[in-house]
Amino acid sequence: MLGVSLGSSAFVADFVQARLLQPCDSVMSKLADFEDTQAAMYLLRLSYGIVRANHFMRTTPLPLWANQASKFDARVRQTVILGCAFTQESMIKRVCPRLLAGLVSAG
Repeated sequence: MLGVSLGSSAFVADFVQARLLQPCDSVMSKLADFEDTQAAMYLLRLSYGIVRANHFMRTTPLPLWANQASKFDARVRQTVILGCAFTQESMIKRVCPRLLAGLVSAG
């Protein structure tokens, strides 16, 4: 129903793997090699993968695909290139809403 995975935790994990992680790998690797980092960040925020991950987060209980969510987060971190290495504190700040001086839009 509307691309929502319903079933056992194994089914949900496989579904998210096939629908989120596999397609995002090629897109995110191309964005990581993109020459304009600002445009790459913009495309990443509005792209297929982030929108699809948001869809899964809103429709599927996270404990059923927590491993895939961690892999997706790691892939996003690898893709984001802003010319500096992130410390743990800066990663936390980066994912805060913009109202709290982060890079993520509120809403």
